[in-house]
Amino acid sequence: MTLKETSRPNSPFLLNHDQIGHKVNLTLSAVGRAYLANCGKNELEKLIAQLQATGLPENQILPNREIFDAILEKIRQQGYAVRDPSFGGGQSPFRSQFDDGLEAIAVALPYDGLVIGCLTIAWIRQAASVEMITQEYLKSLQSTANEIIEAYQASCLD
Repeated sequence: MTLKETSRPNSPFLLNHDQIGHKVNLTLSAVGRAYLANCGKNELEKLIAQLQATGLPENQILPNREIFDAILEKIRQQGYAVRDPSFGGGQSPFRSQFDDGLEAIAVALPYDGLVIGCLTIAWIRQAASVEMITQEYLKSLQSTANEIIEAYQASCLD
């Protein structure tokens, strides 16, 4: 998964300015987890097999499928994903190695058995808690996601 669009370069705040094409961490990032929780079962199994084969430390949770499946089920039930507490952003997966100082929530854009994209809100961790951002902005994020899905569906019917 790669970053296709971002408003970070336009932000007045100094954030980790991930560039278009940045490889997204599927197992620890909010957006990666939102995607995995909403993609089809066959795609999920294929992605997990590919991630496990990398041997990368951020994919160590995958061999314990009960735990990871429970994480994905919670995401499905609550309708959004958050970053793993150990995730520091950027290219280094763990906060112990790099900490971008951000937190994030994400929702998937499911359509016809596929995930056509994901939307994320990222913010400076010290500015607000996940709970505060979720309470304040989740409904708008989900509403925007639904509008995008509806527009995509309408464009597919043309």
